[in-house]
Amino acid sequence: MHISGIDEAGRGPILGPMVIAGVKIDKELEIKLREIGVKDSKKLTRKRREKLYPLILKMGEVKTIRVDPEEIDSRSLTEIEAEKIVQLARELNGDLTYVDCVGALSFSSLLNDVIGDMMLVVSHKADVLYPVVSAASIVAKVQRDWAVDGLAEKYGEIGSGYPADKRTINFLRGYVKENGCLPECARKRWKVKF
Repeated sequence: MHISGIDEAGRGPILGPMVIAGVKIDKELEIKLREIGVKDSKKLTRKRREKLYPLILKMGEVKTIRVDPEEIDSRSLTEIEAEKIVQLARELNGDLTYVDCVGALSFSSLLNDVIGDMMLVVSHKADVLYPVVSAASIVAKVQRDWAVDGLAEKYGEIGSGYPADKRTINFLRGYVKENGCLPECARKRWKVKF
């Protein structure tokens, strides 16, 4: 039996992409994920996530989708995320797919409406409960971090890209003051005080 886990990184930031990752493994490898220390990416340091990343790639099939700010601004984030999760679930084609639920219970019904007959478990804290979702969480976070690193190479110090990060807000204030608009790497559908 093959199981899949799907999770995202970058749903809340104002800068950079959201990355949705899916990992498919043989069910018997689930214990191996625990043994190597896989857990929710938020509970690991960046260094530890980057050590686990290649191990996860070797253990199963990994697919990611990058959703840039322009697409995020184009319509409902929940609809976009559900669409991309369905895409990953179909591409991975696991016997059972676990998905970390992001917010309202309507997200679960939205996924179930579009998935059809696929075996799907949508759960809050799935990234904590299911190691395969934790693995997807790590993959998504590592790729998101690398995307933010790429933006920093282009723009200079931008911080983490989260609106609570003073470095990110200072970067945006300076950029808007100098250019009269937000950079292309920023989401435009945010209520931010400058």
